[in-house]
Amino acid sequence: MCKLAGRERRRNFASGVLCLLVCGFVFALYEREAQAAPGDLDPTFGNGGTVMTLVAAQDRGFAMVRQPDGKLVVGGRSRPGDFQDFALVRYNPDGSLDTSFGVGGKVITSLAYPGAPQDELHALVLQPDGKIVAVGSCRTFSSTNSALLASGVARYNPNGTLDTTFDGDGILFIEASVENAAVLQPDGKIVFGGGTGFFPSSNFGLARVNPNGTLDTTFGGTGIVSVDFNGSGDGIFGLALQPDNKIVAAGITYGQGSDNNFGLARFNPDGSLDTTFDTDGKVVTDFANMSDKGFAVVLQPDGKIIVSGTASPQVNIFDFGLARYNTNGSLDTTFGSNGKVTTNFFVGVDIAYAVKVQPNGKIVAAGVSGGGGTAFAVGRYNADGSLDTAFGNSGKVETFYEGLDEAHAVLIQPDGKIVVAGTANGGGTIGQFALARYLGDAPAITRAKPFDFDGDGVADVAVFRPSNGTWYLNRSAQGLTATQFGAAADRLVPADYDGDRQTDLAVFRDGTWYILNSTNNQLRAVQFGVGGDVPQPGDFDGDGVADICVFRPANGTWYMQQSASGFVTVPFGQAGDRAVADDYDGDGKTDVAVYREGAWYVQQSRDGFQGTQFGNATDAPVAGDYDGDGRADLAVFRAGTWYLLRSQQGFTTIQFGLSTDAPAPADYDGDGQMDVAVFRDGQWYIQRSQAGFTSIQFGQSGDVAVPHTRVP
Repeated sequence: MCKLAGRERRRNFASGVLCLLVCGFVFALYEREAQAAPGDLDPTFGNGGTVMTLVAAQDRGFAMVRQPDGKLVVGGRSRPGDFQDFALVRYNPDGSLDTSFGVGGKVITSLAYPGAPQDELHALVLQPDGKIVAVGSCRTFSSTNSALLASGVARYNPNGTLDTTFDGDGILFIEASVENAAVLQPDGKIVFGGGTGFFPSSNFGLARVNPNGTLDTTFGGTGIVSVDFNGSGDGIFGLALQPDNKIVAAGITYGQGSDNNFGLARFNPDGSLDTTFDTDGKVVTDFANMSDKGFAVVLQPDGKIIVSGTASPQVNIFDFGLARYNTNGSLDTTFGSNGKVTTNFFVGVDIAYAVKVQPNGKIVAAGVSGGGGTAFAVGRYNADGSLDTAFGNSGKVETFYEGLDEAHAVLIQPDGKIVVAGTANGGGTIGQFALARYLGDAPAITRAKPFDFDGDGVADVAVFRPSNGTWYLNRSAQGLTATQFGAAADRLVPADYDGDRQTDLAVFRDGTWYILNSTNNQLRAVQFGVGGDVPQPGDFDGDGVADICVFRPANGTWYMQQSASGFVTVPFGQAGDRAVADDYDGDGKTDVAVYREGAWYVQQSRDGFQGTQFGNATDAPVAGDYDGDGRADLAVFRAGTWYLLRSQQGFTTIQFGLSTDAPAPADYDGDGQMDVAVFRDGQWYIQRSQAGFTSIQFGQSGDVAVPHTRVP
């Protein structure tokens, strides 16, 4: 490889020789990039794929969230003086410090709980408005002091300052040790999890806090819930929220001696145990009659539950341990060996502190391996629990920093890359926040733009005339056309069903789909669904072809025939919900989603469940990518006003249209951003994000604007 210094020393070489050297250098870079594989460190991130950040001293990183703009927030603790405090660091997408956050990208907060000078942040939650919620412990030097039962919660504005609308000063203390995990509900309430009481008589503990920072006394009567497994000490380390607002808590239940086990419980929205879950709401999982501990939990799109942690096959030996459960709490015997998987990285201590599910169903677990000191450890598994041999070294990757290194958080980016965060040199007197980014699977295939009937990347103005069953298309590249296709009572379901990047004419009629493929102008009829179903076509498997899908309000279930993955059912929703499927996490796959009385419930294929209160019962949901970041934004149309909660650019309102107009958003100027538009008695009014306002006469009174039909 040719180095710059070498070229400087050889300035007198012929230009042809220099050209050969440069070409060889470029070829070497190309060859190295071409050989890159999943599990390799990403050279575009930090220093060859890794980042270390000294906050003050004795830093430990425990939690991480990713903002819609790609910035990463890592939280933990630091010791700027005699005592340790909450610490937050925000990074740009390339791993550099974001100096617009706090001081030079860093924030240190002393919670100042009376008699408890030691603070340590354990979990982070990112709100839709960009505010950051952090929870952790408030401790003293004495193990007998009651301050050990206190947890501290801090809420920060997007710039890193404390949000004083939260409990008056931005900091809330909860008189229970619910310090280990947090999850945000759609109504803005936050659930925290840990262990209430002193070990060895501690219990699974939950607390729920209102958006203003007060305890929600509708939760368990006081805002705090405590559940005992076996009287020997229990604690929550991971939380997940189901679409029905039930809370899944995972952690440890301590037995006699070294016989500790995974503990899993499911709670109803009011804090009571859900007795439909393994008959009493609680599940205990033993691997080998030794010391097993659960540390993280994630929900699959089909509702199955994965818990990761550590399993001990023999005394003083610990492996990655994963267990997968069915929705009723039973172990999923299609996963690993009777629902359980163990992975040895190195003889010693291997712990999977974090787990996530990729859009393609592969499972990524991250934590620590005990070889050569300790190291970041990442394992990737196929959907059946077997190691994915295409990842790293036969499914496993270790990354060393300065010795005693531990990963505690993992996430999957929209581009498929895997980010892991934790601590470098955690056993030393310095210690630093540490991150690593690994190459992952290629992102899903880009889908055709909605309502682009001629494939030029621009949505076309189009109407359907029920009186004669005719589609009238004003195509931006190919001009006007009219096609008789359908009947007055049909539901319009145009999408790209043949993968040619052009929207096909299609209708849904009493359980039958009639599709006119644009590639060959051939009609096909598919019986899929029943009368009363809500058709919701989308690319649910990310192969670039729209899949046939229906939402059945009668039982709250989605039925889809995926072009790449076959028949799939997803329980998600209930009677009265409005189906609003779209790609909300930007991974190239359509996500199942419902709108219910002003609340959005989305089962994201990459980022898991998200619930957000945005709108009211009478609004028309008009989700779409209004800021061009590849993610569908929450949006509603109300009496001529558009309310948009954009994933990258935040909240905005736009007065555009009348209450009687039909909203018809689409990308009419081809810039990748959804444009607000309305259809009124044959007249189109469009506010294009790049090309500005336009008005088009196309259609007549009684016609149906084709884009509007995406939201039944």
